[in-house]
Amino acid sequence: MYNNSGIFMLKFAQIKPLLMGSTLLALSAAASAHMLWLAPAENNQTLAYYGEFSAGELENQTGALKTFNTAKAQQGKKELTAKVESDHLLYATTGDQDVRVSQDMLYEDTLINFLAKTGRQNSQTSMEMEIAPVATNAKQFTVIFDGKPLAGQEVVVFAPNRWSKTYYTDDKGQFSVETPWTGLYVIEAGKAIEQGGKYQGKAYKSRYIVSTLSFEIQ
Repeated sequence: MYNNSGIFMLKFAQIKPLLMGSTLLALSAAASAHMLWLAPAENNQTLAYYGEFSAGELENQTGALKTFNTAKAQQGKKELTAKVESDHLLYATTGDQDVRVSQDMLYEDTLINFLAKTGRQNSQTSMEMEIAPVATNAKQFTVIFDGKPLAGQEVVVFAPNRWSKTYYTDDKGQFSVETPWTGLYVIEAGKAIEQGGKYQGKAYKSRYIVSTLSFEIQ
């Protein structure tokens, strides 16, 4: 049974023992943050949204969406530039190949990596953390991080009616989902990484990856 849940709501009590110092502070704030997800549009084009899927809330160009305006879409060997709209980005994709979009955002001393994919055509991955079907159009998925399956990973599946269900990957990094309704499903997984560096000349102490996969059920 699906349960009503907010988007990208980390269970703070679960991650608290694992985090220290500035990482704890930054991720407590990130727990209330949004996510990036993709959706198919007319003529096989692709839309990118940033906001809270479960609440039906979308950021617009007067807010945080503008951070993503320069994000490129990858479809096969094609790299596509976004057409900027008021509350979404539009990519002139073609055909049914999977589409990927990624963008980084610095929050205090944490770099948040937003990774989004739509489609279930290919089980091969190309992003650092990706949710991939085990076969074309399968409802069983593998969470891949740094080229390897990620066991024990929490994932949240958001249904078209905004309800959600939490799953955990098995020892092969896999999980299966239920799709009782027609429409767009979005799967989200997040991972904290104790790794510092610089982004646009500014230092950060840790990273947090937010990876999504979206697909339609007809």
